[in-house]
Amino acid sequence: MLEQKLINYHSYQSQRIADLEFYSKAGLRFLPEHKGLSMMKAKIKPQGLFMDISSSAGFLADYKNSIILDTSLASLNTAKKTYGNQKILAASAIWNFDKQVDSLAIIPSGDKGNARVNAEILGAYKVLNQNGLAYFLLHKNQGAKRYEKEIKKTFGNIKVIAKTSGWRLSSAIKTNNREITIPMLSFRAAELNLEAAAGVYAAGKLDPGSEFFLENLDFRQFKNKKVLDIGTGYGILALKASLAAAMVTAVDDDLLAIQSSYKNSKKYGLDIRCLHSDVNSSLKDDDLYDYVITNPPFHVGKGVVLELPFAFIAAAYKHLKPHGELFLVANKALAYEPLLAKFANWKELATNNSFKILWAKK
Repeated sequence: MLEQKLINYHSYQSQRIADLEFYSKAGLRFLPEHKGLSMMKAKIKPQGLFMDISSSAGFLADYKNSIILDTSLASLNTAKKTYGNQKILAASAIWNFDKQVDSLAIIPSGDKGNARVNAEILGAYKVLNQNGLAYFLLHKNQGAKRYEKEIKKTFGNIKVIAKTSGWRLSSAIKTNNREITIPMLSFRAAELNLEAAAGVYAAGKLDPGSEFFLENLDFRQFKNKKVLDIGTGYGILALKASLAAAMVTAVDDDLLAIQSSYKNSKKYGLDIRCLHSDVNSSLKDDDLYDYVITNPPFHVGKGVVLELPFAFIAAAYKHLKPHGELFLVANKALAYEPLLAKFANWKELATNNSFKILWAKK
C-alpha cells in the first residue's frame, strides 16, 4: 500500500482539451476543472509574448507564443509532459525573471500570505513591457478587493472583467515604468538569524509544528549520519541537523524554499545539499539515508490534499537504509499511523493539543 501511494502521487492524468492532450497530477494548485481557471481561460486575450503564471501546469499556455513560469517543480514537470519542448518552461519567481513579456495571466498565491501576493503584483508589473497587459484572478474570500487596490496602486489602473463562484478576474495595463526590487524577509527563529523569500512556508517565523519538533527531538543523534529533510521550507530542520554534524540533503517542490534554504545554509557555513524536487523526484533510487525528518504539508492552495503527506511518508520509506528511522511532526488530527504499518516498528514520541511526533523504523 505504501509504495502505491508514491506511484499514485507521481502518476499523470490526461484529458483531451480541444486538440491538446493535457496532463495534470497530484500536488498542483489548480486543475482544469477549476471554475475560476476555466473562466480565466475563456476571458483572457493574450497578446505578443504571453506568460502563464496560473500554477496549473500550463493550462493557459496553448496560446502559441507562451512562457510557463512557476516555482513548483511538480507544475513544471507536468507542463513538460503536455508540451514537450514546444514551450519555454521557467523555474523562477516572477520578480526574478530576466525577460519581459507583452501579456501575462497570474493567479496570485493568496494562500501564501500578503507578502507573497504583494511581491507577485510587483513582479507582474516588473516583467511586463511598456503597455503590457496583466490578468489577475483572485477570490473574494482571499482578499480580492484588498489586492485589487494594490494592483491599482502599482499599475495606476484596474478593470474587473468577469466573476464566477467568488472568483474575480481583473486586468491592468502597465502605463509607466519604474524599478522593482523584492527584498528577502529577515528574521530570527530557533536562535538562528535567517532569511526567506516571500511566500515560503512560515517565512518570517518558526511555525508551531517545527517548534514542537525541535523541542522534542535530540538532534545530536544525527551526528555523522546521512539525513534527508523532505519539504524543507526555508530549511530550519535541515539547518539544525547540519549544525549537529549530520550530512544533510534538503528537498522541496518550491524553488523559493530551496533557494532560501541554500542561502541560510551558506550563511552558517554549512554544506547542505539542497535540491528542487517534487517530493523525491530529484533523488536517485540509491540515494539512501540513516534518518528522514519531515514536517509534511497537507494543504495545496486552500484545500486539504492528503496525497502529498502520504507521498512524503512513502518517499521516506523508499529512501531509508535498512533499519533507518523516520521522524515526522504532524497535525494531531491527521491519521498517518496506518501508513506506518509497512515499517518494522513505529510509535508516537510526543504530543500536545495540536501536534504529534511520530517515529518509525524500517
